[in-house]
Amino acid sequence: MRNKTCTKCKAVKPIGDFYEDGGHEDGLGSWCKVCKLKGCKQHRVSANHKPITGQVVCSSCGERKFTSEFYKDRSKRNGLTSYCRACQKKAINRRRKKDPVKTRVAERRKMLKTNFGITLEQYDQMFEKQNGVCAICNGINADGRRLAVDHSHETGKVRGLLCTRCNIGLGTYENRKEEFKKYLRSYKI
Repeated sequence: MRNKTCTKCKAVKPIGDFYEDGGHEDGLGSWCKVCKLKGCKQHRVSANHKPITGQVVCSSCGERKFTSEFYKDRSKRNGLTSYCRACQKKAINRRRKKDPVKTRVAERRKMLKTNFGITLEQYDQMFEKQNGVCAICNGINADGRRLAVDHSHETGKVRGLLCTRCNIGLGTYENRKEEFKKYLRSYKI
């Protein structure tokens, strides 16, 4: 069984003692479950964090700010991130400066998991299976960008990887199928 060190209590614990967190490279939170629960409880009972209607205290800078200055986060009790937008941007920029490659990979992992429910490894497997080309036109993006993840907007199921042109074209067609069919029927030649 693999182990991990909790950054809060510094204890080495089995990975089962950590919550999942797609924002980290290993997919696990940095605090063990015990420390995380203690931290959350302390945060909730802290006198500094009693919300005033329409305002919240930023955990980073300690300033009381309007809720519009925080990003939404469904996992939090109040539905908002604990850091204000300005502090969050500063923290991200610090991480990017410290280790830009690691940060980009972590951001990519989180985006793929959040938006499409797939891991970076699954993306790479699809990329290999398609020989690095678009599943529709067998081309690549002229600007060198990665292939886009194609998914059903109805079911959310991932279908494959597409170049930007095919992804936009397919998305437009799926959203306006009847209009396209009507147009094509009217010009049968």
